[in-house]
Amino acid sequence: MKITNQRPVDLNPIYMDNISKDFDLIETTKNVIVRPLFQPIAPNAKVTMQANGNAITEDDIVNMFFDCCHEAYLAPQQTAFREILGNCLVSFNKQSNLSMKELFAIQAGAKAGLDEPDANTIYTPATDIIPTSRKFLAGQVTYDELFATYAFYTRAETVGFYFACEQSFEDFKTWFATQHAMIASALTSDVNQLAAEVGGLTLSELTESLRLRTDGTQDNHIGSFPRLLLSMLMNYTKVAGAGEYGIMPFDAGELFCPTSVVFINIERHAKATAKEIADEWNLFKQAGAQKINMVSQKKLTKMTASYRNMQKVKGQAVLASQRSAEDAIRSANIKFRKTPPTSADMVRYVKRIMDKMGAVMRSENAYKEFKMTYQRPNRRDPDDFSKQGKTVSTRYKPDIHIYLDTSGSISERNYQDAVKACIRMAKKLNVNLYFNSFSHCMSQTTKLRTKDKGLAEVYREFQKVPKVSGGTDYAQIWAFINKSPKRKREISLLITDFEYIAPNRNFEHPKNIYYAPCSHMDYDDIKYWAEKFCRSLLHADPSARKHFLL
Repeated sequence: MKITNQRPVDLNPIYMDNISKDFDLIETTKNVIVRPLFQPIAPNAKVTMQANGNAITEDDIVNMFFDCCHEAYLAPQQTAFREILGNCLVSFNKQSNLSMKELFAIQAGAKAGLDEPDANTIYTPATDIIPTSRKFLAGQVTYDELFATYAFYTRAETVGFYFACEQSFEDFKTWFATQHAMIASALTSDVNQLAAEVGGLTLSELTESLRLRTDGTQDNHIGSFPRLLLSMLMNYTKVAGAGEYGIMPFDAGELFCPTSVVFINIERHAKATAKEIADEWNLFKQAGAQKINMVSQKKLTKMTASYRNMQKVKGQAVLASQRSAEDAIRSANIKFRKTPPTSADMVRYVKRIMDKMGAVMRSENAYKEFKMTYQRPNRRDPDDFSKQGKTVSTRYKPDIHIYLDTSGSISERNYQDAVKACIRMAKKLNVNLYFNSFSHCMSQTTKLRTKDKGLAEVYREFQKVPKVSGGTDYAQIWAFINKSPKRKREISLLITDFEYIAPNRNFEHPKNIYYAPCSHMDYDDIKYWAEKFCRSLLHADPSARKHFLL
């Protein structure tokens, strides 16, 4: 990439929206993200950008940005946009593994000199959120360090606004009511009703959050409430000082037409326990993951409050698992074997995984383990303390759970080899198999009993199980596994053609899931899609490569 006459800048997420006019998403994006990148050093000359000899225009960068905010993680577009920002911004980590939706957090982290979250750097409430909040209130850390710390811990998919304390939020509500009164006559009664309800919000707890839209295409018309609220929040940055109030643009894709907004009480975070903070943000994530069919236009929808009422319990803290730096390095260089794995290879791969996992806490596959020890008397000669006795303990082998991709492009011929390999392994280890077929939806779980049965008999039972058909969605499998401690302890084997791109968000990739290729398909196509899927997975799991059995 070649860039000439460009003055390095810092991107500012604040923009002003005139809600009496139509909202122009392209123009707003250019003003905030793109045009600052074209500030020249020499005022009489233009900034030029080229990639592989081709000129890069403002429209090209806008399209790149929208691609990076796409629901699926598009690795080439992410890489290209990361390189542009790395060359054009004063502070930016060109080696970042985070999604470019988090570009403002990456910029703030680079300005504050903070390491980004990865396999070896984990942000926690006790070590980061609480001390940083206290220092910010004492004037000892900058806005960038505060924002980056919260962003790297929460990984929230929303736009946030922080308030130093509850009184700061009350001051905002007073100002909001005054500003609203000036324009109320030009707004609809429904919008005025929602605006009045803002006065009833409180920020005595860690956060308060509102659902504004079900997606970014809704309620962008003149005088809509989401536009009114965001416009007021943006304008208030000109009234309140950075020590009292500011923006936290966690997700750049949510900045212009946000589906939700979260208000953050810094003082409350400074005084809370680590568990309280972890529970609150985990609750926020769970509430955001809900599929909301409709957002009321006559009443404010509180995200976490509605989720509490429905679930009746608080969410548990997010548990971050460390992965080795060596795994992350290996994943950066993705290579697969030149020939497709045979049935014998699949047996060997699964056995290696099971040996590495060892015994689990509990499963249906119990076995007895005998051990000689001096702590037990010898049964033949109990009076001789020099002889060892025998102890018997119950251990459990992990279950094997097959998730079979039965989308429209895959036939039984394509998956029978991998399934039979799993049956052989299950018989050899004397364990049962669990099975789900999936496409864009998932079948009920079926147990395939392999003990004391032949391969052909077990496979005939497998053939009788109904299979779903349709598109392809791995995310439902990850969520299904993560919901159950029992399923987390299983060896999850997903048999697929790999035609899927991971979502462009932070999510928990199951530790014990492995991906096996279908058979009797073009292996070059399998490798192409496997590499594409693996690269799209790296932002969530840097050690993704070790989960591929090919």
